[in-house]
Amino acid sequence: MHLKGLLVWRLIVGVVVRAANYDNSSVNTCKPYPFYSPPIEMDLNKVLGIWYEYAIYHPPGVFINPTNYYDKIATVSGTPDAVAVNWTVTLYVQPQGLCSGFFENAVFSSSGLKNSLTYFVAAGANGPQQAFVSQIFTDYTVMEIDHRCLAPNLVTGTCDNPIFLINTRVKPPLLTQADINYIEGTFNRIMAPYCVSVANLTKSTWDLTLPTCIPEEPSHYKELIEFISKILTV
Repeated sequence: MHLKGLLVWRLIVGVVVRAANYDNSSVNTCKPYPFYSPPIEMDLNKVLGIWYEYAIYHPPGVFINPTNYYDKIATVSGTPDAVAVNWTVTLYVQPQGLCSGFFENAVFSSSGLKNSLTYFVAAGANGPQQAFVSQIFTDYTVMEIDHRCLAPNLVTGTCDNPIFLINTRVKPPLLTQADINYIEGTFNRIMAPYCVSVANLTKSTWDLTLPTCIPEEPSHYKELIEFISKILTV
């Protein structure tokens, strides 16, 4: 009886010790992603230029060499600071190998918002679709993280269908291992509260043997950009 009682006592002590050492932080407490990313301070001049897509969460299709061009149209008065941007995303669409693109009339703000009206040539869209985009992070020289909300939940203030993108200043096949470690480590750290990591992303497909994709702008989009340029630069 004495031996049996001792074994029971050790079992109880073991359970108590394990419970005392249990780390509540290991419990999965994923936060839903907000409709818009939390505001950041963004230098609008430094973020302009060319960005190459490195990886995407919730890919909308099979694209090759997706490239973002942020071309400033004009400064927009107001607070926070903002600029009108001709935002073009060029890419090859598989399996046809068609050079196509997204053409976005956007307003970038210094708080990180990148809202736009989007025309997608490959889908044959004649009219624009509203895009709710915000910048999560940028260091201007190596990487940026974007969030695009496809289904904003106005009741909860969260996004029911988010897209996350990593863009880089260097074409992904030309990144060094040190760059990749920094890029993926930064994404994992920032997105940890939402239980999203690089493991959840799809790496973008790149083929450096293909020529640069230069799709033709839709005529109605070109007219819109010209009109905005005129009224904002007067």
